[in-house]
Formats: sequence, structure tokens, C-alpha cells
Amino acid sequence: QSGQHPNSDASSCVDCGAGTYSAVNCGGSVGFKSSCDFCPAGSCGGDCHINGVGNCAPLGGEYSYDLCDSCAAGTSSSAGSPSCTECEAGKSSPEGAEICVSCDEGKYSSVGSPSPCTECEVGKFADTKNTANSCRPCNEGTFAEVVGLTLCESCGVGKYAGQKNLDACESCQPGRYQGSLGGKECDPCNSGEISQAASSSCNACEKGKKENGVRTACEICTYGSFADIVGSSSCQLCPPGRYNSDENTLSKHDEPGDCLVCEAGNYQENSGMKE
Repeated sequence: QSGQHPNSDASSCVDCGAGTYSAVNCGGSVGFKSSCDFCPAGSCGGDCHINGVGNCAPLGGEYSYDLCDSCAAGTSSSAGSPSCTECEAGKSSPEGAEICVSCDEGKYSSVGSPSPCTECEVGKFADTKNTANSCRPCNEGTFAEVVGLTLCESCGVGKYAGQKNLDACESCQPGRYQGSLGGKECDPCNSGEISQAASSSCNACEKGKKENGVRTACEICTYGSFADIVGSSSCQLCPPGRYNSDENTLSKHDEPGDCLVCEAGNYQENSGMKE
């Protein structure tokens, strides 16, 4: 019968050994082959099954069958192997493979993984082949918004990434800015300067205005005050003996001369007054 070969004196047939097979009928005392053939690479001899951890393993007993079974995906074998071996982490294989192949950049695998390898998730990357178990997280200041990346991208100006493993950068809040690529945080504007969301720089308040205290907007200097320099954080008050009744609707209060001298017969002993 098949799965056997003649013994040494061709007096009887014996079972093929582990990792070998014979598809030729032994024919009792006269055989067509003196020995069994090695199972081809990518197969395991005899009746094999996939166990709970993915190994290609025998059910037990001698391998004495007339064919070899293909190794399952995620395993491999060389010629004459009695069993299949799981692919190590960082490699994978299709069904019937002779060898396991390293994962490409941007992909990874765990032990016994079938082909193809898994693409890196968003927020992660793999810049080398043979990446095992998981991809590396993007560092602060970088992100990965699509799967399968070999490198993370740097955050653009006006944005930042304050932690690892992000799929997008965040915009700088009003009053803050980031002028470089790959920012990990946003810097606050200087006193007297302002910025809007996602700004790469801050702008100084013009003369006649002051910064609002949280560096998000410039406010006009109203009656009894003025600002004669760019980037003022506060308005100066008109000194005693002077006043300014205009609410900054007629002209900007951008110089000391906008504070008027009290007319003869009048006085003002306080600062910052409108009359």
C-alpha cells in the first residue's frame, strides 16, 4: 500500500518514517521504491493539525502516510521536516511556505502571523524591517494620521504634539504660538502682544491700544489715557492737570498730547480723568 516502503531484504513493507512519504504502492514483497521521499519544504509529514497556539504538530504516532500536508499560514518547514515551525515575531508566511519572510518597513507581526504582516496603526511607525509585536509610537512633536507609515510627520508651525502616539497635532491656543516644525508645546506671547489660534507668531498691539491681559486681543485706550509705544500692555493715564474726554472715537490716543491741559479757571488733581 502507499505510505510504505520495502524493508531491507524486500520481504515486507514498512511504514514511511517521520517527514517522509511514498505515493507508490509498496506491493508487498516487491516494491517500486527502496525508500520513502522526503516531504517537500513547506509541508509536514503525515496527519497534522493546528493546535491552540498555532503550531503545526502531529496528532501522534508514526508518520506513515502517502502524502505531506501544507504548512498553515504563519508557519514554515524545510524539506524532510516532520512538523511546521511558527514564524517568529517580525516575520510572516503564506500557506505552504518554506521560509518565513521579514515584515517590510511600516508593518509588524507577532509569533505565528500569516501573510501579509499588519500595517502600523495611526500614531505609530516602523522604520526598519522585521518589526516584532508592535510598531513604535510617534514621539512628541510628531504624528501619524494614516496606517503603515515608516516615519512620523513633524507638526507644522502653529501646532504641537505634547505626548506620544498621536494621529494629529493640536493647534496653539489664542495667546500662544509655535514658530517651528515639530513643536512639543506652544509658547506664550510676550506682554503687549497677541495671537489667534494656530499662530506661528505674535503681533504687537499698535499705538493707542493695549493688550487685553490674556494676550488674545488689543483694546483701545479710552478717555483719560493713551499708549504712545507699540506693544503696550497697559494705557498710561493722563497726569493731573490734564484730561481726555474722547472715547477714542475721533482719534487714537497714541501720544501724550492727546491729554488736554485744563483751561484757565479749571483744575484736575487726579490722573486719568475725562474732564
